[in-house]
Amino acid sequence: MMFSNNTRRHHVLITGANQGIGYATALELCTRGYSVTIACRNDERAQQAVASIKAKVNDSAIDYTLIDLCSLLSVIECAERLNAEKRIFDIIILNAGVLLPEKTKTEDGFDTTFQVNYLSQFLLVKKLLDCDLYHNEITIVTLTSVLYRSKLATALLACQLNRSTGVRAVTVHPGAVNTSMAAAIAPWTRRLLRKIGVKNLLIAAEEAAQAIVIAATEIQPIDTYRNGRKYSKLSAFVLSAQNGIELEKLSERMTESALRKARNLIAAN
Repeated sequence: MMFSNNTRRHHVLITGANQGIGYATALELCTRGYSVTIACRNDERAQQAVASIKAKVNDSAIDYTLIDLCSLLSVIECAERLNAEKRIFDIIILNAGVLLPEKTKTEDGFDTTFQVNYLSQFLLVKKLLDCDLYHNEITIVTLTSVLYRSKLATALLACQLNRSTGVRAVTVHPGAVNTSMAAAIAPWTRRLLRKIGVKNLLIAAEEAAQAIVIAATEIQPIDTYRNGRKYSKLSAFVLSAQNGIELEKLSERMTESALRKARNLIAAN
């Protein structure tokens, strides 16, 4: 999907965009004239990000909505709020991600990394697309990584969305990025990366954002993903229709069960 220079009418939703790659992507899209909504957990930080971009880009169209990806109920509330407001997005960028030094669980009982990086964003997309106003020209961008498995699921999600909904869903690996997430890498891993010289290969968030914007706005070769500055072939595992179907069904069961328990707990209190 290629856009003309008059892109103000095109609306973009970016999860986790108050800092790092998401912020840089929001800034780049605002610079290009897109209308951007960032979905963040922290109200104050979201306000600061919006104010920062408005100060850098004259007449930028940017706002924010609140979402806590550690809570499936919060995800539902966010999606229902956006749908009720008839906030229809041309591009949805599933950018939010965490890389925690220790395993923790969310209030829904899932591994935090898995829920934030994949499961909650799966639920967000599914609920947004339930709105009848959406059309199959929407583009959904998922971010993947070679560093952790939860992001592999987002690549599977993109392929499954292409097959099951007809929307344009693409995957991008923006590269090894020098953001705050790098601080969460285990010490032994950091030592290894320094030893093999990876630290010197880390790119800035602004450069990573370029790969995301390209993936969101340009047609890419079939069965590929944007890998930094180039396109790479998706693996047979990711392209497998059976794997995509099984992941979708499992994700639906997991979210439905967790939401049912959360609602029952609220009702009991």
